[in-house]
Amino acid sequence: YGSFDFKAKQTQHKVITTKLKYLTLDALEFDKLSKSTFEKSIYPSIDYFKSDKYFEHLCFSALEQAIIEYNQTTNIKITEYGTSIECIKIPKASNESVKNFELDAYFIKGIQFFGISCTTSDERRMIKSKGFEIIHRSKQIGGEEARAILIYREKDKYEKPDEHPKHLQTELEQDTGTSQNRFYLKPFIDVETLKQDFIKIITDN
Repeated sequence: YGSFDFKAKQTQHKVITTKLKYLTLDALEFDKLSKSTFEKSIYPSIDYFKSDKYFEHLCFSALEQAIIEYNQTTNIKITEYGTSIECIKIPKASNESVKNFELDAYFIKGIQFFGISCTTSDERRMIKSKGFEIIHRSKQIGGEEARAILIYREKDKYEKPDEHPKHLQTELEQDTGTSQNRFYLKPFIDVETLKQDFIKIITDN
């Protein structure tokens, strides 16, 4: 896409499969596991469920469901999307120094690029930093018409109303010179809610 090539990091998907294999068994199959096998299977996964990678997996699940649902309603299908993508910059000259980077997820609708970043942080400062990064990376790949999406895990309660990350939407648009409807800041509530958010973003563009 443009001057970038995308490479999926398939090894991560294998890790997800390994971590979840016992957790996806039904109750009858759980009964067949010995206590030691069950403990070895479940306990290493606890930290994983708190990790950025698991959060990224949940967000991508919502995106994939949204794309499948959207594709059923239109002749213009979204066929290019992925998660844990390494963006490899194609040098313009043999002596050009380039630096690759990763995107949590992306999709392309028509010729429009959508870059997605996910963070488990609920700190305003960190969320804003992630916002700057995904806006920059999305434009770097897809140009000024690119869209950037940042998904964060929301706190149950914020001490002060102005600490809520939702206020960063306008702030980041102004600080980066990004037009409205080119940057989306969405809280993660659950997979179904995020799926509906993705469908709205897709259909609005």
